Amino acid sequence: MLTELQGQRVDFAFIDGLHLFEQTLKDFVNLEKYSKQNTVICFHDTFPLDEITSRRDRTTGFWSGDVWKVTLVLRKYRPDLKISTVATQPTGLTIVTNLDANSNILSKHYDDIVREYMNEHWIDSLELMSVGCWRCS
Repeated sequence: MLTELQGQRVDFAFIDGLHLFEQTLKDFVNLEKYSKQNTVICFHDTFPLDEITSRRDRTTGFWSGDVWKVTLVLRKYRPDLKISTVATQPTGLTIVTNLDANSNILSKHYDDIVREYMNEHWIDSLELMSVGCWRCS
């Protein structure tokens, strides 16, 4: 276990970083190893504002990247997780609970997941809600 945690488990974590889904997914995988079932992990930038600011490559001043893909990944590969996305301004917040520190599903399939989602095209947030992918309050 990380020496910084001094043997303790993580209660809460907030992931907001490089704005690339594969790094965000890696951050989640690493954090979950140090979590408890009732740990809360939040992701920033998971409710796409528009297509241009939600691309992998930054071309605008404001940019959220393709972090929104991580919610799709978690819903597909980890249906055991409790996932809620709140449509906060400007680009949402996803809250994940029911974690399993022993799960290796994401790490075991990490390279395949990245290949699968790397070229995933942007989906409008309202379209995501209409197909039941996200719960928003």
